[in-house]
Amino acid sequence: MEHDNNAVIADSPAHYCGIAGIYSKEKINIPEKLFYALYSLQHRGQESCGIAYRRHERITAYKDLGMVFAVLSHYLKETHPSNAGIGHVRYSTHGGNKLENAQPIVVSCNKGEIALAHNGNLSNSEELQKKLFSEGSIFQTSTDTELILHLLARSQKDNFPDSLIEVLNMVKGAFSIVMVYNDKLIALRDPYGFRPLVMGKSDGITVFASETCALDIYGLKEVREVQPGELIIADETGTSSFFYTKSNRRAHCIFELIYFARPDSNLFGYSVHEIRKKMGECLFTIDNNPGDIVIPVPDSGNSAAQGYAIASKLPYEQGLTRNHYTGRTFIQPTKSMREFGVKMKLHPVREAIKDKKLTVVDDSLVRGTTSKTLVKLLRDAGAGEVHLRLSSPEIKFPCYFGIDIPTREELISNRLSPEGIAEEIGADSVNFLPLSQLKKCVNNPEDFCFACFSGYYPVKVVKRTSTTYKDSGVDIEKADKFVQFIKNINSKTIGKEIGAFSSGFDVDFKKYKNPVILATTDGVGTKILLAGELNNYRTIGIDLVAMSVNDLLASGAEPCSFYDYIACGRLSQGQLKDIMLGIVEGCETACCTLSGGETAELPDMYGEGDIDLAGFAVGIAEKNAKLPHMDRIKSGCIILGMPSNGIHSNGFSLARKVIPKTQKDKLQTLLKPTKIYSREMSMLLKTGCILSAAHITGGGLKSNIERVIPEGLKAVLNYNWKIPEIFDTIQSLGKIDNEEMFKVFNMGIGMVVIVHHNDISLITELAENNNIDLIRIGQLENG
Repeated sequence: MEHDNNAVIADSPAHYCGIAGIYSKEKINIPEKLFYALYSLQHRGQESCGIAYRRHERITAYKDLGMVFAVLSHYLKETHPSNAGIGHVRYSTHGGNKLENAQPIVVSCNKGEIALAHNGNLSNSEELQKKLFSEGSIFQTSTDTELILHLLARSQKDNFPDSLIEVLNMVKGAFSIVMVYNDKLIALRDPYGFRPLVMGKSDGITVFASETCALDIYGLKEVREVQPGELIIADETGTSSFFYTKSNRRAHCIFELIYFARPDSNLFGYSVHEIRKKMGECLFTIDNNPGDIVIPVPDSGNSAAQGYAIASKLPYEQGLTRNHYTGRTFIQPTKSMREFGVKMKLHPVREAIKDKKLTVVDDSLVRGTTSKTLVKLLRDAGAGEVHLRLSSPEIKFPCYFGIDIPTREELISNRLSPEGIAEEIGADSVNFLPLSQLKKCVNNPEDFCFACFSGYYPVKVVKRTSTTYKDSGVDIEKADKFVQFIKNINSKTIGKEIGAFSSGFDVDFKKYKNPVILATTDGVGTKILLAGELNNYRTIGIDLVAMSVNDLLASGAEPCSFYDYIACGRLSQGQLKDIMLGIVEGCETACCTLSGGETAELPDMYGEGDIDLAGFAVGIAEKNAKLPHMDRIKSGCIILGMPSNGIHSNGFSLARKVIPKTQKDKLQTLLKPTKIYSREMSMLLKTGCILSAAHITGGGLKSNIERVIPEGLKAVLNYNWKIPEIFDTIQSLGKIDNEEMFKVFNMGIGMVVIVHHNDISLITELAENNNIDLIRIGQLENG
C-alpha cells in the first residue's frame, strides 16, 4: 500500500516493527542467524534495520537505514561467534526515519551494557518524557524506546531484574521487547499482548520473533507464544519464565490478522491465512451487489478474496499482478510519481478483467489515494464496473499502540460515507466489513483491540496537555522538511541554493551599457480551483512562473530571478511538492534562478486543501532597449503572434462555469501549462526590430495589444490563424458571442510582438531558421 512520510498517503495502515532474538548455549554465528529471522520479518518494517550481539564480553551493534539484505548481507560472509543477539526491522511510528532512531539501541549505564529492541508504542510516552526532561535526562533519539533505558538507569533497585520489573510497571501501552544483558537474552510482552511475540526452542537454541514465519526457517520443534505480562530469560542454564505483572485482560491488535502479519504465520492462536479467508466469507454475506469475478489487490487482499470467492461461488481471478521489486510507492515525492509507482507495482491482466463487473478485495482503506489510482488503472484496462470491498471496518480513530494511522481529519471514512468514498475514488461502490461481522471471525473477540474502528481504547491514553503551534494547525516540522525538499530540487535552476531571508543573483553588468532592473508580479487565479477538483497541481507551478516571466519578456528584459509565495490552510506535502516541481520546471524553461520564496500555513484564513499562489520575477534590460518604443510605433506596423498551449491562466472563472464537471477530458485540457517564451523572445529581441510586445493574459487578445501601443492607433486583426478546439468548446457550451470570447480569452495567441513592416522579412527568416512559430495576425491602423 501507499504512505507518504510527511503527509501520509496510504490505503492501508503502515507497518511498524519486527524484532528477533537468539540465544545459543554453544557459540554460533549469531549475526548470520539474525539475518534470516529479520529477512523473514522484512514486511513489518523497511526503513531501517540492525543487530546487536554479545561478543568478548561486550555488545557489538550495527544498524543503518535500508532493508535487511542491503544493510546486513555482509554478515553472510563473516563469522562472529556469540551466544546471544537481537535484531530489529523498523518502520517509524513514534519518531522519524533517522539513523539515530534505528534499533537495537545499545547503552552503557550504571546497570551495565544493555541492548534493546522494541515493537510497539508507549501510550504514556509524553508523560514519561516530560518527567525525565525535568529531571535532567538527555535524549539521543526521538523514539519512545529510549525512555525504557532511561528509566532503567534511574531505578534504585538493587539488581537488574528488579529494576526491569519496576520499569515495566511504569510504562503503559504496547511493548514486545527483546534485550541482551550480560550473557542473557531477555524477552517480554506487555500485559495486554497488543503486539505479538513467539518463542521456539530446539537443540540448545532459543529464538524469539514477532511472527512464527521467522521461526520456521530454523526448524524449531517447541513453538509457543510469549504470554501477555510474561518475561522469559534465556541463558546457559536454559530458559526461565515468570509474570512480572497480572494481566487483567488481553487486547491483541486485530490488524495483525487483517493486514500486518504474513499469511503463513500463526498468531494469537489463529492461522493468519485462514482467518483472512473467513473475513472474506463474512464480507460476501453483507454484499448485495457482487460482481462477475473476484480479484484481490495483491498481496494483502489475496486471502480475503479467496474467502469471498469461495462463499460467493464466483470465479477467483488474478486480475492484478504485482511487481515485488519496485520498492514502496510512499517514498515518491509527488502525486504523479506516486501514481506511476502504483502502476509500476500493480498491473492489470486485461484479458481477465475486460468488460467484467469486478469485485476487488483489499484489506482496508485509510485515505483513498492509492485506491483512486487503482480504480482508474482497472477502468483503463477495460473493466466494466469496479466494486471495492474491504475486509475490515471503516478506520475512524488513531492508534496509540504501534500502528501508523494518521489523524482523524485525514481518514477518508471520517469525511465520507461509503457512497461518498466511491464517488471520490471513482468506484461503482465501496463496502466495508462491519465491526459486528469482524468480531464473528474470531472465537474470543473480547481478547482483541478494535479501537481504530470503535474509538474504545483498552488502555487509557495520556494525551499531551501543553498547547503547541501544531495544535493550532501549523506544522513547523513538516514545513522544515518541505523547505529541504525545495533545496534538493532547486539545483535544476541556474541558481544552486534557495535564499533564506533574502537572496541575490549574479549579473554580468559588463554586457550592459546602461542596465535597468525590471520586476513583475502575478498569480494563477481560479485555475487553482480546477487543479484542486482534478487533483493535478503540477501545471499551476509552471503557470506561476510563466505569468510573471512572460510579462518581463514583454518589457524586453532578460529574466534573472524568481520568487514564489504559497499560502495554504494546511501544509499538504503532496500538493505543494507538485506545485514546487512545476515552479522549478518553469524556472528551468525561463532560464532564471529560483532565488527564494515563502510558504505560509494560515489555517484561520484558508480551509483544508485551499491554496493561493503569487509570483515575483526580476529581470534586466538595456535602458534604451526597454519595450515598448512608443515613438517608433506607427500605423502599418505588423502584429505577429506566438501560439499558446491553451487558454493559459485567463478566463478560468468563465471556462469552469460552462464546462460540466463530468467532462473530465475537457477540464484536463484546461490544465495545460502556460507557455514560457524565453527562448523565442531572447532571439527576437537580439534583432533590435521588436518595437513592442504583449503577454496575452487577463483582458483578452485585443485589450492586451492595445495596452502597448500609442493612443490613436488600434489593432486590426485578420482572424486567420487556427483557433484551438478548446475555445470552440467553451464558446459552444456557454453560447458566448465572439466579442466576449476575444475580450476574455487569448484565443490561442500567448505572446504578441509588433515590428515595422520593413523588418517583417528579417523577422520571418529568423523565426523559420530557429523553429519559432510566428503568425501574422494583423496590423496597426489609425483610429
